[in-house]
Amino acid sequence: MMIKLLNNGAVHQYMAGITCSITLAIMNSAIDWSAPAIPKIRNNETQLKLTDSEISWMVSSLYIGNLIGPIPAGYLMDLFGRKTTLLYASLFPIVSWVTMLIAKYPYQVYFARLLFGIKIGFIYTIVPNYIAEISEPKIRGSLSSSMQIMSNVAAIYEYSIGPYVSYEILIYASLLIPLVFVLTFIWMPESPYHSVMINKDNKAKKTLTWLHCNKSEEEIEKQLTIIKYSVKEQMKSKPTFKVLISTKGNVKALIIAILISIGQRLTGIGALMAYSSVTIPENSIPNFAKNQCVTLLGIIWFLTSVSSTYIVYRHKRRTLLIISGIGCGSSTLLASIWFFVEEKTTYSDFSDKIRWLPYISFILHAIFYAIGVGPIGASLRGELFPANIKGNASAICSISLAITSFMITKSYLIVANYYGMYLNFLFFGLSCFAIVIFTEFYVIETYGKSLQEIQDELNGLQK
Repeated sequence: MMIKLLNNGAVHQYMAGITCSITLAIMNSAIDWSAPAIPKIRNNETQLKLTDSEISWMVSSLYIGNLIGPIPAGYLMDLFGRKTTLLYASLFPIVSWVTMLIAKYPYQVYFARLLFGIKIGFIYTIVPNYIAEISEPKIRGSLSSSMQIMSNVAAIYEYSIGPYVSYEILIYASLLIPLVFVLTFIWMPESPYHSVMINKDNKAKKTLTWLHCNKSEEEIEKQLTIIKYSVKEQMKSKPTFKVLISTKGNVKALIIAILISIGQRLTGIGALMAYSSVTIPENSIPNFAKNQCVTLLGIIWFLTSVSSTYIVYRHKRRTLLIISGIGCGSSTLLASIWFFVEEKTTYSDFSDKIRWLPYISFILHAIFYAIGVGPIGASLRGELFPANIKGNASAICSISLAITSFMITKSYLIVANYYGMYLNFLFFGLSCFAIVIFTEFYVIETYGKSLQEIQDELNGLQK
């Protein structure tokens, strides 16, 4: 599939989309870093001393910063451009990792994680819009999958290095990722939609010519005309928060994007990544240490996200969301049952015989998450909104996602310690089935449609 698309001239779109997606590796390096770092902190292998309560704040303070980032990100991406804003925002993770390196006290760690969270707010707000605006409809879904791939590359990176190096070396290794992003993304073009928004049509044409390197000048002119028309129609109203609820289409888009964004976190993916080292039961796989199980899970996350690129390219969004929700829900309910038997019953001998069940459930969760809720949730945030409210709408979606992520990561260990790990996974499972119901009755199909066609459908207009 990839070779066919590259032969059709999509190579430059993939270059721009994939380099932009490195920001997801920046983001997930901070999330996944916790898994190998927590055992080092607990075992006093670092100058940093934290209690379990302080560790939960260390993990969740990331999402407090995420609450701060989206609003300025939405404003700045329209003012300075998607590319420029992402590049300058890379200062946040760089400063964050340096601060973590010298931190001796909890408040220093919280500050560093807060800075990183601000960058995550920028990523969630800007990246889906950039990818949607530089890609043609037929590859938009697979490019959104590249975001999931980069997330899982970070997981493998952190899980593979973390257990075998010191706390300080792990931070140095993590610091490399934002540097790689800056050195690669700086050569990519600005979104043609933003260029049109600021009346730089020649720059937009130049970008389109590069992105669609196999198309004739006549085809490029036609595409530029479509973008100019779309932007003109969508920019008739000033980009205020009031405009978000001014039309039926905007309201519907906002409801879909917010609830699917929240649904992404309610599947439990963030908690699994951050706390995998304390969630996976001992001896889940015979002759495998827990660190090796964590690394293997990271590899599975990566492989499933790569294979999902083809699936997302070939199949409709709603179908994949429904299948993904059912699969994630079933797998987390299986894990919940095992933890319940292990923690709350006298049948521990039975649970020992099937000690592999939670780990298999996590693998199934990874597979089903990668084919639907993961990539499609991000794709919808970039597809559903008109140009005049993209920034504000993306900011609200990112804030919703951040609040959900904070609540889950902060409560995860508390719920596990006081009530039982089973309750976390019971909640995740029920949430997944709620996503299925919502998708079936409310989410529109965006597969293979231009951004303008999506707006027409949201507003009930004929093509």
